[in-house]
Amino acid sequence: MKHHKPLQLKCSLLAVVSVALFSLAQFVPPIVSGANAKILTAPPTDICLTLAVAQIGSVHYKGKNAAGQDGVEVDWLAQSGSDCIVFGSGHDVDASKTDIPNFGYEVTVKIKRRLGHEDSGTFKTGILVKGEVKTFVKISRGTLETDPVSFEAKVKTTAGAVLRKTSHVSGTGAPTLAGATQTFSKNSTVLMPDGCYPRLQVSAINFIPGSGATPDKVTINWDALSPLLACFDPPRFSIVVRVARPGGASTSVPANFDPGTTNATLTLPGAPGAVASFDVFVTAVSGAVLDKTDTKSGNF
Repeated sequence: MKHHKPLQLKCSLLAVVSVALFSLAQFVPPIVSGANAKILTAPPTDICLTLAVAQIGSVHYKGKNAAGQDGVEVDWLAQSGSDCIVFGSGHDVDASKTDIPNFGYEVTVKIKRRLGHEDSGTFKTGILVKGEVKTFVKISRGTLETDPVSFEAKVKTTAGAVLRKTSHVSGTGAPTLAGATQTFSKNSTVLMPDGCYPRLQVSAINFIPGSGATPDKVTINWDALSPLLACFDPPRFSIVVRVARPGGASTSVPANFDPGTTNATLTLPGAPGAVASFDVFVTAVSGAVLDKTDTKSGNF
């Protein structure tokens, strides 16, 4: 028998290498030439989000407890290949909120008993998870009820997060980067490593004064890159420009821009005129939160 072990090891290594090469072949575009050559689309940057899985491994009946309830243990896996992917993040319901509640996860088990009766129970929590998870679900049981013989288990959670980084440029007089103060803030639906946030820097601000019926305008340039630990699509942007006029009157103009945008010109509402102070907010938003579910059925 010991002569079989090296052969088994070689076969295992060969299988691993074959899978690795096959995986690379799926993501590395071939080199082609000629008039009919086609350039293949690169894999999406959020591939680690779409490939994140919540998967049920096994379900075990643990018997009746002292309270007369049936207990079922569901062993499942919350797996992703990136530190930027967590499970249980809250959905991004409002871009202005910084206190998005966690969704957590929910495990529901429906059982069928020996005489055909069905009962179910659910365990719900708002905690974040990753890796191997063991969830114990309690199910009500009648006094004379029979033991369960089969099950249907379902796990529901979320994967991912929405992250924002904002550059705030403020100063006195007409909007300009010269002499202004630029500060940065960030927030996300859950606590994330710094490398998961989009990179952002305002590089230029130019004030274009109007005259008569022509309003004032502000042109903003910024540099933005996907996160160092890129798992998400390139960031999209929102901008707010606020100016205070002499005498206390102020105007504000918001705008949204698609990924890849690096500059914008915003028209200030109202009559043109002198500016006492200004605030420019450029926010880069990246990431997403996806629902992840899995269902498993079988016999105990």
